[in-house]
Amino acid sequence: QTLAATEVAKQVIDVFNGQPARYAVNAPLVSAEAYAVLSPFLKVAQAVGNLVSYLGEGQLKSIHIKYQGEIASYATDPLKAAVLGGLLDRLTEERVNLVNANTVASRRGIKVTEQKEADCENYANLLTVEVAISDGVITVSGTVLRGETHVVQINNYWIDIIPTGGYFLFSDHRDRPGLIGAVGEITGSADINISYMHLSRLKPRGQALMILALDEPLPEEQRQQILALPDVHTAKLVKM
Repeated sequence: QTLAATEVAKQVIDVFNGQPARYAVNAPLVSAEAYAVLSPFLKVAQAVGNLVSYLGEGQLKSIHIKYQGEIASYATDPLKAAVLGGLLDRLTEERVNLVNANTVASRRGIKVTEQKEADCENYANLLTVEVAISDGVITVSGTVLRGETHVVQINNYWIDIIPTGGYFLFSDHRDRPGLIGAVGEITGSADINISYMHLSRLKPRGQALMILALDEPLPEEQRQQILALPDVHTAKLVKM
C-alpha cells in the first residue's frame, strides 16, 4: 500500500488542527502547543520507519520507539502512528491510518513499545526506532535540523542524510582503498549519476557504511555486481 504512510501523516495533521480523524471518533486531540513542537517530526517519524523497513531482513518481531528532548514531554501517539505507517507501508496491503496503526501491528504479531527521555546528548530532539527481526536488530535515528528532516544514525554509524523522495544505495562494507572507486565504476557503467555520497566508518580499514544518493534507481544487475565486490557485505536500494 504505497499511500499508507502518507495517509497516516495527513490524518495526523488533521488531528493536530482539531479536525476529526476520518476512520474513528476516538482519535487523540492535540493542543496547538503540541502541534508546534511535534508537527516537524511527522516526516522524521515516517522517514525513519520507512528506512527501517528497507534495511531490515527477516521476520519483524518488535518495534521500540525512543523519543528524546522536548518531544518526549508531549503525547506522542501521532508520531508513533507515523512511524508505524512508514514501516508497515511496504509490509502490508492493509491501509494503515492514525487510529488502526497499533491494531495492524498487533495483528501481525509485532510488539510495539515506547520510551521517553527528556535529555538528548547530541541534538535538541531525537527520534529513534529500533526493530528486532529474525536475524538481528536495526536502529535508525532522525531529527529536524534547519527545518528539514535528517537521518543521523544507522546502528553504530553516525551519518547525515536528507530524505528527498529519491533513491539511495546503502552499502555495509570493510573500509579499504579502491572500494569507493569500484562502486563508482559500476554505477557509471549503468549511466547512473551519484548526486552525493556519505561515508561513516567505525575505524580506519574497519567496518563502514557508504550511502550514495542516486538520480535514478540502480538496476538489479549493477546492484548484484556491487554486492559481489570483495569486502562488500550489503548493497540495498532504498527509495525515500
